[in-house]
Amino acid sequence: MDLYKNQVRSIDRIFERMMTLTGHTSPLAMVDHMFNRLESHTEGEEVTLWKMVPTRYRVQRDKEGRLILEPVVDSTTKNADTL
Repeated sequence: MDLYKNQVRSIDRIFERMMTLTGHTSPLAMVDHMFNRLESHTEGEEVTLWKMVPTRYRVQRDKEGRLILEPVVDSTTKNADTL
């Protein structure tokens, strides 16, 4: 994938802005914090991840301890993945 100078600078500005807003000192610290937040959820807890539309997920763990986010679908909410 070829990136032009202005595209690289745009990505750099996104990370600069996110670091300013979150107080992290590096992009890796932000990613590490995000994974720590994902792993801190308890099984059965419901979380919302934002795509183009908000979608509710139930946090599950498999036998190996990996996180599984299962979409929560009921009669009052529509999941974008099922449209």
